[in-house]
Amino acid sequence: MIRVDIENERMEKASDLKRSFADVHSRISQVEKKMNELNDEASLLIEELSNLRQTEMDFIKDLSQEYGPGKLDPFEMKWIKED
Repeated sequence: MIRVDIENERMEKASDLKRSFADVHSRISQVEKKMNELNDEASLLIEELSNLRQTEMDFIKDLSQEYGPGKLDPFEMKWIKED
């Protein structure tokens, strides 16, 4: 095998390419980490939303038992009885 010295200009280009590849790989890793963190946060928020919906249903059930069938007006915070 014959080894040939590469000109300085081409060595610099090779070094620049190597740095650029390393930079892109590093940025991809950072993005993947952020995506995983966001997925984890989204899962927690979905669970919290589900819990809130259940709490809301329980609250409406309690209001129905106390005031009779109807629905809650969320803007005026009043119970509207069904006729």
